[in-house]
Amino acid sequence: MSKQSNYADLSIPLLQSGISPHRVQRIISELHDHYHDLKSAALKDGMSESHASIHAKAELGSPKNVLNELLSRQELVSWAALYPWLAYTVLPPAILAGFIVLSVFLIQGALFYFGKTTDVALAVNSALMVFKLITPPMLAGIVCWIALSRYSGLIWPSVGIFVICVVGGSFSIGLEGADEFGESSIWVSMSLIPPFTNQIESVVRIVFNLLLALAPYTYLTMVRHVETKVQKG
Repeated sequence: MSKQSNYADLSIPLLQSGISPHRVQRIISELHDHYHDLKSAALKDGMSESHASIHAKAELGSPKNVLNELLSRQELVSWAALYPWLAYTVLPPAILAGFIVLSVFLIQGALFYFGKTTDVALAVNSALMVFKLITPPMLAGIVCWIALSRYSGLIWPSVGIFVICVVGGSFSIGLEGADEFGESSIWVSMSLIPPFTNQIESVVRIVFNLLLALAPYTYLTMVRHVETKVQKG
């Protein structure tokens, strides 16, 4: 992106207004291309480099005017910016619940394909242990990345990350009774509801998830806020 056009500087204000990163990238690219088309045409007409640049900006509009025009178009605002409570506090926990349901079907498939043996049960439970430890912080990390890339602010993403860390840290899933002589059963429990099992383990996992996801997001968001204020000042 040419620094002479200055239209790349519109990216952050557009993101902060709720326009999605993909759409912002497309807008900046189109502005860049249009600016250089106008400038190239002016150069062919015999204008100097500096006059051609001034002419292109005058035809396209100054970055400030272009920004104001784009901000006035509410149809450009993404649904995630219009409904942040849905994007950050409802959808990610629903995805986590979907992963848990999917894991149950995968367990049933593994038992059907490999048979109900002690070795299969050990392998399944080991995989489930990794699943319950990795999935919540991974999902929370994805939410962090999305929120940071969208300049979504602090409140709603933080609430969503907190919910994921707490719910993800308090659930457990396992397989028992998988042998050729008995029936197997898949169990799912939540330490936050009766009978409140594995509370110490869940607290450790919740704290670990929060330190891994919410703390860095809060820090990075506050640093970005300070940097933005300094740039504006």
